[in-house]
Amino acid sequence: MKMTIPVWIAGGMLISACARPEPPPVAVVNGVKITAAELRRIIPRPVAPGREDETRRQVLNDLIDQELAAQEAQRLGLDSVVGAQGDLVRRGTVIQEFFRQRAGPERKVTEAEIAATYRLLETEARVRVLSVPDESTARFVERELARGVPFETLAFRYSQDQSARFGGEIAPVLMVRFPEPIRSAVLALEPGRHTPAIPYGGAWEFVYLIDRLPADNPPPPLAEIRDRIRQQLESERLREVTSAMLESLRVNLRFGDALPVLLRPLDSITPAEQELVAAEYGAVATVKVGQLLPMKQRLPPGLDTATVLEGFRREARDIVLYAIALASGIDRQPPVRETLARLRRDVLANALREHVFQAQPEPTDAEVAVHYREHAADYGGAKLTPALKHQIRVRLTEDRRVQRYQELLAELHRRAAIAVDSAALSRVAVSDPGTEKPGR
Repeated sequence: MKMTIPVWIAGGMLISACARPEPPPVAVVNGVKITAAELRRIIPRPVAPGREDETRRQVLNDLIDQELAAQEAQRLGLDSVVGAQGDLVRRGTVIQEFFRQRAGPERKVTEAEIAATYRLLETEARVRVLSVPDESTARFVERELARGVPFETLAFRYSQDQSARFGGEIAPVLMVRFPEPIRSAVLALEPGRHTPAIPYGGAWEFVYLIDRLPADNPPPPLAEIRDRIRQQLESERLREVTSAMLESLRVNLRFGDALPVLLRPLDSITPAEQELVAAEYGAVATVKVGQLLPMKQRLPPGLDTATVLEGFRREARDIVLYAIALASGIDRQPPVRETLARLRRDVLANALREHVFQAQPEPTDAEVAVHYREHAADYGGAKLTPALKHQIRVRLTEDRRVQRYQELLAELHRRAAIAVDSAALSRVAVSDPGTEKPGR
């Protein structure tokens, strides 16, 4: 049985209690604003005392570099080169935000739930596990248990878990590490009892409770980790809601006879065939063959037919989700618009970096030899073998690329109109991502 270990994720949610006037931007780069909210969200934390101003300025400089690079990429026409990648990033972000907002009411976590989760961190369980691959085997095991056959005997004989040779016994496990619904079933047990067969992760699981005991490594005080517990519980709720929505979509999304058209060579699919309906979600959305062609171009060669068709089904699902999310107007919400703009800027900036890197010529053998003579001590006096030549060539290439990119950024700075509002910058909070110091 695979146990899922929660990951405590730091960070918080920005909640706007009421509408407020838009604060001044911390910088304007060729007419494009960089907001205090954007800067605040990406400041690395914690910030060492006394380095707050330095950190604000460094992060802002990085944002300005990214914006200048994105603008230069657009000027060079690189936005057309990264169009598909940018579209995928945009689609994924909109779908993720759609799930987050749809799960909003269900994500509310109570203090009682936080306290209950904390108790799970304080308690370990000694258990035996028995994992079988299908329901028929699970029912057989249930009958054997009812006959009085010892749990450890059945685990040794039938369990597919690696603990089978130990009669199913595993090392003590924190209660919080048991995935649901197994966790709830184990919590309801008295020592010496076992759960019924529980379908989980493509198998059927039994758990026998030997004993409960205090955790070997007690958690920090609740006050220190309350927020992390809350965030983790909210994340779990989001996953549950997302899974339910995806399952509903899987059940109701209908695929037509046109899907196998995509198995043919790309250049053989006619314009008329591209208009055929590959999938439909009631009257809400349809997916045409032509919409799946970009996915076909991304597929690596050598995949079997079943894998390819499953890839097209998943792509159709995402296209439908994206259409539903756009219909809800999520992409027009100001925070989402800002996030999408930032992601597009990052994609463009990366495209410019790659453009600069690819334009740099590879160092010649003569340049490699000169570098070796001037830095022989760095290589411990090793002979200039083909392998060492390759190592030096890679190093020189990387150095040349980084230098050229930095030169380009310096040139863009010289040509740019950049205005920084020092007062607005100084008010950006660096200790708490959910607050900002008020202006005077």
